[in-house]
Amino acid sequence: MRTDPEPFPAEPFPADVVAAIRDHMNRDHPQDCLLLVRGPGARPAATAAWVTGVDRHGLDLAARVDDRLDRVRIPWSRPLSDRLEVREELVRMVVALRAAPHDHPHGGHG
Repeated sequence: MRTDPEPFPAEPFPADVVAAIRDHMNRDHPQDCLLLVRGPGARPAATAAWVTGVDRHGLDLAARVDDRLDRVRIPWSRPLSDRLEVREELVRMVVALRAAPHDHPHGGHG
């Protein structure tokens, strides 16, 4: 008998909400997308990232790592119900990541 939980279904938001979040993040917050894939997305060598989708349980991004593209899924801290909650969750995550100490072996900011 399995005891590990099944993954959540995608439970999509309406297409216009997904497009608005995706387009806003990619146009206005590319550095935050990169911060997300380098941190919770576990792709510290990523050089670019962009949102490809969003649903009630997480954010989907693409990340350029070396010469390949990786798909990255970042789960929310809880299921979200609307666009405002997605915004609040993204702000919370990015603020926490910016405040966290980072190891930059080559100096500067990543």
